[in-house]
Amino acid sequence: MTEKAAIETARELADESQDDVWEVDGFLFIPKAIPVAIISDVTNRIPEPDIPVWHDPEYDRDVQNPNDPAYIRAKDEVDRKRGEAMIDATVMFGIGLPEGVPPTDEWLPKLKFMEKRGQIDLSGYDLDDPLELEFVFKRYIVANIALINYIQNMSSVTPEDIGQAGRPFRRPQKR
Repeated sequence: MTEKAAIETARELADESQDDVWEVDGFLFIPKAIPVAIISDVTNRIPEPDIPVWHDPEYDRDVQNPNDPAYIRAKDEVDRKRGEAMIDATVMFGIGLPEGVPPTDEWLPKLKFMEKRGQIDLSGYDLDDPLELEFVFKRYIVANIALINYIQNMSSVTPEDIGQAGRPFRRPQKR
């Protein structure tokens, strides 16, 4: 499950910064920039599929076939899982909860109702584990596409950022 990749990485790293507090639907949270190493580590946990090989009788050698339909489907699945893992990492590390996870009676019954209807699946989460409960709250209650995009944009490096970062290291101009 790709969601677990973000949770496993969260256990390895501490959440440290406290910025501006935002409010959505009565819940307080802090959007945070995410270090690129987190995204990289999470997405790299999903391995590339092996390229199928076929034997070319004309040249009597094995040849990779990256156009094999099953391989293309497997690549698409890896890309989808990596995208989900990136979103999960954004949710886990990009959303701070200054007051912690709100009481579950304020939000969990709605998720249980959706699960009962077969619209979401919470069975992969241990809701007695505080970190997994936090992830479920962030993923299903706080995170939306606009917030995820905002966090990912604040986490990205622009050409202007690179220029600003290099300024302190430039040599003095010759006179």
